[in-house]
Amino acid sequence: MKKGAISFLILILFVIATFIGQLYYNASVVKTTFNEILLISSNISEKLVDNFFSKDERLKKDAQNKIKKIVLKDLGYDNWLDYIDYIEVKIYPADVVDNEKEDLIIALNISKDLGVIGIYKKYNDGYVYVDKIENLAYIDNVSTLRYKPKNLIFIIVDEELEENIGAFFYDKYTRIFTKKNSSYEEVFRFSSNYEGYFYEKWTKPKLKNPKWYKLVEYGSIEQITDENLDLHIKASKIIQIFESEESNIDSIPEKFILIKEKNLELDYFWSDKYKYFIQGEGITKDNEVVGIIESSDQFADYYLDLSDKYYKIIDKNGKIKYISSNNLRLLNLK
Repeated sequence: MKKGAISFLILILFVIATFIGQLYYNASVVKTTFNEILLISSNISEKLVDNFFSKDERLKKDAQNKIKKIVLKDLGYDNWLDYIDYIEVKIYPADVVDNEKEDLIIALNISKDLGVIGIYKKYNDGYVYVDKIENLAYIDNVSTLRYKPKNLIFIIVDEELEENIGAFFYDKYTRIFTKKNSSYEEVFRFSSNYEGYFYEKWTKPKLKNPKWYKLVEYGSIEQITDENLDLHIKASKIIQIFESEESNIDSIPEKFILIKEKNLELDYFWSDKYKYFIQGEGITKDNEVVGIIESSDQFADYYLDLSDKYYKIIDKNGKIKYISSNNLRLLNLK
């Protein structure tokens, strides 16, 4: 190899080394990993976000499509690119990466029952993809909650799910996610509007004159409060059970009669021990202390007497299980 070629190669290597060194320096300054910096070629610019919120419909539409393409690729949903015109995008600016800057939460409603969230960290004059939340239903709204005493950031997602084939139900609910074990995990779920149907013939095919039941739940999260450095979610719920006037028909009847109504006041609190919002604790027959997330009598279908009472619990390792009330002694259920 000639000396000129060697000198040129050395120069190229020096430039590359300098560039990589600068990337590492930038990453340390903004607390961004090296892998995140390498994604800068597909970042979302501030200008693109400004256009997304523009009142100019042409600019807004163009920005929407560009952002949808970027997010679909970043989240690994490239197979949906052909359906981009049918995908809905929503953007929520918020400091969610704890960098004291306004990051972006970008929600995509890919279909009526499939949603996904991409989280983009502020970097220079744009935003770089850093994380995602998957397996969501249709996303109505996203908000955040910062809990400073424990340096926690919660992402609150309002979702809707409607199933008219086979299951016959509608559910509008709120879920809360926070970062656990390097990914976002659900730590709370609560239905604000649920309506479902149950036909006795499904479980008792030989039953004479089987009836339909309509199950309704109206819930509201009344406040999320920081009480004496403890994070509480106070909620209320109305459960209603309706019975059909007609019987032995295979389609959902039009007329129902209210046969039972129950009012509940619920209090959840954040537990550092279980990293979850729980209602209290209990102890199993194996002398294991567990967190109580909820009980079956807090849901409408319990009142159809299809099963015995049970609890949804979480152990100290974060594993969620269901346990019969006969195998659990309550310690401090609120």
